[in-house]
Amino acid sequence: TRLPIRGSRQCMSAVRKGTDAERRVAKQGREDGWLVASLRTESGAGDQVWLKRLEGRLIEVKATHEPYAGFGPSDRKALLERAQVYDLEPLLAHCPTPTQPVRFFGPGDWPATNS
Repeated sequence: TRLPIRGSRQCMSAVRKGTDAERRVAKQGREDGWLVASLRTESGAGDQVWLKRLEGRLIEVKATHEPYAGFGPSDRKALLERAQVYDLEPLLAHCPTPTQPVRFFGPGDWPATNS
């Protein structure tokens, strides 16, 4: 698999697709009554934190064709660990196209890994 060259039109469209997906996921969270914060400036697992009363979610957003593309075992482990530190529910938000609804997957839905 060839990766897009930084600064190329292909690379920019991939970045834009991811940014648009993150905005759609955040919009859905706000519409459902969550306070949504972006983790764009933070390094580590998770793209957004959602808070509502005593509940919290750490959300990784993927705009890939398949939900687990780019969300491999080490990414899933990192999201689980970071969520545990802050007592948050870890979720994968998948929104491959602007016209498809956002789908959420919890750890019980994620592919099994060999440890």
